[in-house]
Amino acid sequence: MSVKQDIEDLESQLKITPDDLSLRIKLLDLLFHSGQLFTEQQKQHIIWIIENRSDADAPWKEWSVHFMLPNEPVGIRALWEQQINKDSKNINIKKHAAEMLTNIDIGFSIDCWRQVLRSSPDDRDVQESLAFSLFLQASDSEEAFKIFKSLYSKQSILGKIRSFLSNLTFAPERLNQESSIFMLSIAALNAFDIGHSNDFKKYSEAIDKRMSISLNDRFDLHPGYSVLALDAASNCLTKIIDNRLQNLLQLSSLGYSSLVMYDFRIIKKLMKNDFREQANSLIEAYLKKDKNSEIRAFIKNLDLTELS
Repeated sequence: MSVKQDIEDLESQLKITPDDLSLRIKLLDLLFHSGQLFTEQQKQHIIWIIENRSDADAPWKEWSVHFMLPNEPVGIRALWEQQINKDSKNINIKKHAAEMLTNIDIGFSIDCWRQVLRSSPDDRDVQESLAFSLFLQASDSEEAFKIFKSLYSKQSILGKIRSFLSNLTFAPERLNQESSIFMLSIAALNAFDIGHSNDFKKYSEAIDKRMSISLNDRFDLHPGYSVLALDAASNCLTKIIDNRLQNLLQLSSLGYSSLVMYDFRIIKKLMKNDFREQANSLIEAYLKKDKNSEIRAFIKNLDLTELS
């Protein structure tokens, strides 16, 4: 049976049992994986679920992408506000609204997470979600890092943030010179990894402009300098490479396991382009400052022979 036939069968079943949530979710999943993206049909199914089953568990975060296109006509926030007002004591509705609107209306999402947290003050998942939302709104948010520090060890905070951001569904075109350096860095590294050199260059230039702003937060500084060093290494800009590496070496954050994952790209690119002295300086700095055997093993096992 073809995917097209499966879709038609599910649509026929929904006409008979329109309240069957599992059927509707299955249909949405099938439509998405069949290559039909951002269609009005998909939006209407999602809107139906918001209006009728907003308290149900569903892939709300994934569905947000359908309402992120420029000039999106559907007032998705207003729709969620209606559901919350209908049942103001239902925490699940507020939670689902917060999940879906993280990439659409971050302010409203934060308000929802705060309300959920007041009802469940010891829920670590809710605390984490609020912290990440605050971080997306402002990467230097003191409140966000206060929550992060209460949840994680100092060494693992950055890794948690990067993992969260790298799994976000966000439209790259929404990033601009006002976006946080962290968000721009994630976009730049993702572009680098998939070989989109023009996008990597665009994000690098935006980061360079943003780095002129006085920043004291190493959570922004390190990934920003990493991208700029990678850009310099990719283009064999000797003097700039030295300056960027000095920036990295001066950061007190150097040596955290999550940060090594930024800089291994630089090390490989430096080695490939015959900047072995600079690559070794970065490796030695990690080995000298780091006390974590896992990181030492990671660096020592870097397969650089293929680049020699």
